[in-house]
Amino acid sequence: MQTVLRDAEASVPYVDSSPIYGMLNRGYLHQTEHISVQYVLPESTPLESLFCRLVQKDVAKGCIDPSLLGTEACRDTALLRVGLDVGAWRELRVPCFMAHLVNPLGLCDPDAEDPAAPVWADGSWTGTLFWDSAAHVCEMLLSRRCWRERLRGSSCLELGCGLGIPGMVASLLGASPVLLTDRHEVAMLAEAGCRANGLDGARGVAFEWEEAAARALLAEHFAGEAPSFILACDCIFAPLFGESHLLLRMLSVLVGPATTVVLALERRPEDGAEDFFRLSSEAGFETRLLEQRKRVVCCEMWLQGARAPVGEEAP
Repeated sequence: MQTVLRDAEASVPYVDSSPIYGMLNRGYLHQTEHISVQYVLPESTPLESLFCRLVQKDVAKGCIDPSLLGTEACRDTALLRVGLDVGAWRELRVPCFMAHLVNPLGLCDPDAEDPAAPVWADGSWTGTLFWDSAAHVCEMLLSRRCWRERLRGSSCLELGCGLGIPGMVASLLGASPVLLTDRHEVAMLAEAGCRANGLDGARGVAFEWEEAAARALLAEHFAGEAPSFILACDCIFAPLFGESHLLLRMLSVLVGPATTVVLALERRPEDGAEDFFRLSSEAGFETRLLEQRKRVVCCEMWLQGARAPVGEEAP
């Protein structure tokens, strides 16, 4: 994996990373054979474009009445079309971006050097948009028969779910139950997406990354058993998570002998990915590369000696 990580980091300059994320933010459609995604605004919205708000880091820009923040009249939506079979598509409308995170009365501190800093400081906004690693995981789950077959009827947990779109795709492919977990505000956004689209087998749940909380999560939602699948996209980033192996500590509690971890990350400076995979090997995990798309690396992990990797196509 160390060679793969180096190759991914060197594939394109960092300034050219996240092409899908950038394209969506500019209002363009991301479309493949199996999935399409585009951000849309309510027809009567007073908001400026998402790109304008992201660049200026002001979610209130263009909002005539600040009391509209967080309401359906003032919320971005990710419009998805998911190809479940030949000629069969399912459309989802997933609430996105961070208006729901903001109390308009405390939006800005006029005395701060960066008035929007309180909104962006803890990184929660990253969970309210669709990133390249999640896009590639969705594509892989939809395009490969081995994943479709193994997901059907299997329990699934998504860590750091953000919008929860990979977990929603797993639910559409027959996984149940599917638990989408993140910080409270972000998890509630994912929960709203599940309810809005009638995904009865999936739900969003707040989960702080602590070992006791991980054990409680298994007890409450998986009858004390480890889930069959764990999805984790962009959950390795030391500057945001504080350490490169926080995810590994969670996996050490959540993974069982029959668990497959689908892990994707986009290489970023000082992300700690090399340390994560070195420590995961020392902790008894095996890792197999599934695909590399420029700076995005997708792999699967499982406990050493527990089972064969799922990513092998059936003969």
